[in-house]
Amino acid sequence: MNNKNIPYQYNDSSFSEVLVDTSWVENNIGKDDIRIIEVDYDPNVNYAINHIPGSVLIRWKEDLNNPLIRDILNRNQFQNLLRKLGINKHTTVVLYGDFNNKFATFAFWVFKYYRYNDVRLLDGGRTKWIQEDRKLSSIIPTYSKGNFVAIDEPDKSIRALYHFVKDNLWGTSNKKNNLIDARSKEEYNGKILSPPEYPLENPQRAGHIPGAINIPWDSTVNNDGTFKSKRQLLNIYKSHGITPDKNIITYCRIGERSAHTWFVLKYLLGYPNVKNYDGSWIEWGNIIGNPIDLVVNNKTVQYNFSKFETINHSQKRTFHEWWNTVPIDLRKTISIQNNNNSNSLVQKINHILLQLPNKQLKPSLEELQYWINTNQI
Repeated sequence: MNNKNIPYQYNDSSFSEVLVDTSWVENNIGKDDIRIIEVDYDPNVNYAINHIPGSVLIRWKEDLNNPLIRDILNRNQFQNLLRKLGINKHTTVVLYGDFNNKFATFAFWVFKYYRYNDVRLLDGGRTKWIQEDRKLSSIIPTYSKGNFVAIDEPDKSIRALYHFVKDNLWGTSNKKNNLIDARSKEEYNGKILSPPEYPLENPQRAGHIPGAINIPWDSTVNNDGTFKSKRQLLNIYKSHGITPDKNIITYCRIGERSAHTWFVLKYLLGYPNVKNYDGSWIEWGNIIGNPIDLVVNNKTVQYNFSKFETINHSQKRTFHEWWNTVPIDLRKTISIQNNNNSNSLVQKINHILLQLPNKQLKPSLEELQYWINTNQI
């Protein structure tokens, strides 16, 4: 770290070299060796209207993702982006954004993946800056092209790809491995596919990766967007068995909320072995044959679609065979319909279980899984 910068005391005396506060940013606006960057999901409703004076823009979707393939930007694209923003080798980069910095922390993760040294996060982000009525500007600044050169080899230790997740965490009984689902409880349980603010970015299936522990990303921030104290954060994760000795992978839907959780664990709490699975649920939930867990009536039900390929179907009763065992008068009260609703799995299961008062009439969970995954209901 450069001595030019004043350290920021993170919350209750826990020192962090990766956070700065709003006063620090205000006192350093306009300095040549500091670049303030706003990271937005939708710049039209944020940066384009106003922003911290002197700050430049990174668009999450267009700038941090590869335009041709489903991946983050490559080394050369990262290098060109930073040069365009006027960044040199020794520039101190300060990131901030909307939505409690979740897209800014994704950018932070990308910076660290490409081994950028001095990158920090504005604690509280855009929310706190505006709440404190600090200066805003609509002027878009320009800077001379930078000379930053990206290191050839990225830091692959902080990134988890699909096969690593499936091979090393799912389906194992290794208590040294933890998989954290940073999405909302409703997404984790399979009741919704994505947050309401992103209606057009839905995965094909609802649920969560088997074995994942649900710790919503926003449980780590205060109302003003700043991070909770170190003691509070430790209590949140340790109460779920997430301790520094574990190998941890975080995921969400598209990788931004899990990057926020990754930042908290690795940089605020100092956990040594944390990876972000940026493919996240949008990848996992769209792959044919992938195992999926749902929470139905407060119980976890697993759907491993590929396993049905090896089942002897002749040994299982069909849906219609079971349906014929249900009394006719009861059949009239039950409506089981095929539909294209993305949450139909949960709805169908709940519909059946809740309307059958006689336990002897209820199909087993194994039968339900079989019927659903062979398109019988």
